[in-house]
Amino acid sequence: MDVTRAMRQRPPEKITHFLHEEDISPEQIGDYKAALHRRFLSQWMKETTVGTAFTLDEMWGIREECIAALVEYSQREGTTERSQPGLGNPGGDAGV
Repeated sequence: MDVTRAMRQRPPEKITHFLHEEDISPEQIGDYKAALHRRFLSQWMKETTVGTAFTLDEMWGIREECIAALVEYSQREGTTERSQPGLGNPGGDAGV
């Protein structure tokens, strides 16, 4: 399970819906998972006006910065331990 979100309430609210659910093997945690997240981001950009203001690479960079900030906040608050950039950890995201 890879979920990135703010933990504002204790206990956190239950997740009732996923945009995508897929079983992956440990070997897929690297490049495959990052590529999957980029495809989701690219599709979201096409479905919104964000794609007219930013390139995919710019949005990926913004995403990485946001996740790094969430990780830093979580570590200060003691709510998570994350460690793999680009994969749903510092620099990663929710999804798979």
